[in-house]
Amino acid sequence: AGGQRFTYGQLEADANRVARALLAEGLRPGDHAAVCAGNSYAYAAFHFGCAKAGLVLAHLNARFTADEFAGLVTHSDACLVAAGPQQAAMAESARARLPAVRRWIALPDEGTSSGAPAPWTEPFAAWMGRQSSDEPFFSHGAALTPEQPFQLLYTSGTTGTPKGALISHAAKVNQGTTHCLNLGLMAGDRIVSALPLYHQYAQWLVLVCAPMAGATVVAQPAFDPARTWDALARQGITHLPAV
Repeated sequence: AGGQRFTYGQLEADANRVARALLAEGLRPGDHAAVCAGNSYAYAAFHFGCAKAGLVLAHLNARFTADEFAGLVTHSDACLVAAGPQQAAMAESARARLPAVRRWIALPDEGTSSGAPAPWTEPFAAWMGRQSSDEPFFSHGAALTPEQPFQLLYTSGTTGTPKGALISHAAKVNQGTTHCLNLGLMAGDRIVSALPLYHQYAQWLVLVCAPMAGATVVAQPAFDPARTWDALARQGITHLPAV
C-alpha cells in the first residue's frame, strides 16, 4: 500500500499496540469506537486492534457530510474516533456536537502528504507507538467470547437514515470461511483491491478472507484504471474484486 510492504507479523504487532493503547484509554470490552477514513494500512491495524481489545467498531462512510458523521457517531455510542486527513475538516466541524468522544485519533493516508494532524487529535503512530508489541496479553477484565459484538456496520441509507447492524466475532469468521471456500482463496493468491475498507465488500474480502487464507493484498486508495491495469500486468494478481 502506498509503495510500502507490510507483513502479517507486522500487522499482528501493530494491532497488539492498538489494543493496548485502547485499553490504556480506559476503554473495555463492549465499549464503542468509530473509524471514518480512506484506505490505509493504519485502518487495518486499528480494525484488528479494536477486535483484540473487545471493542465494537463502527465503520463510517469516508464521504459523509458533517451532519451525517455527527449523527452516526452519536448513534454508534463511540467514545473514541479515528479519522483520516481527508475527513479532518469534516470531523472538526462536527466535534462540538460530539461531547461523548473523549479521544480523536488522526490516521494517515497511504502515499499522500496531508500535513500535520490537527492539534485536537492524537497522531496514530505516536498514540500506538507508546505501547509494546510483545506477547499479545491484554487486561480485559473479562474473557471475550465469539458471540460478542465485533462491528457496527451501517446500511447505505438510500431510503432513509442508515441502519446499524451489529456483527459478532463468530459471524465474521463464519462469513470469511464461507467466502474463502467459495473463492478457492489460498496462500500465494494476490488480490488487487481499491474497495473502501468501511464497506461490507472489503470487510469480508480484504479484512477477513485475505488474512484467513494468507493471501497478499495489493491495496489501492481508490480505483484508478491505469494503476489497476499495471498491477494486473506486473504483480501476479489472481483476484480482482470490483463493483
